[in-house]
Amino acid sequence: MLEFLLEALLYLLLEFLGEALTHLPLKWAVERTTWSHLLLGTLFLLVGAALGWGTVLIYPRRLTPDRPITGLSLLLAPMSAAIAMHAIGRVRAPASPPTPTLFSFWYAFDFAFGAAVARLYYFS
Repeated sequence: MLEFLLEALLYLLLEFLGEALTHLPLKWAVERTTWSHLLLGTLFLLVGAALGWGTVLIYPRRLTPDRPITGLSLLLAPMSAAIAMHAIGRVRAPASPPTPTLFSFWYAFDFAFGAAVARLYYFS
């Protein structure tokens, strides 16, 4: 019985820490406008890399077959993600004036670039 209670307590603690470490810093960073652009870009890069590493743990195979030019996804994937996020931000801007920071081109590029670097590092 004690083992079950300790296991349940550990599970709740890990769940709380996981939520606090992933959700709260992102929400706080997205809502703040006084941050330095470099610091915020670095935060998005690190969170994107963590997300990319997480996708490797969930799906540990390449998404596409090998290409003749290794690392091409380091440019194409972040560029397409940034264009899409920027377009979503422009469409959403009139409806909700404080558009989140991630909807800007360069922050979305940083986020997707971090994910692409983490996946490429794992597969190379």
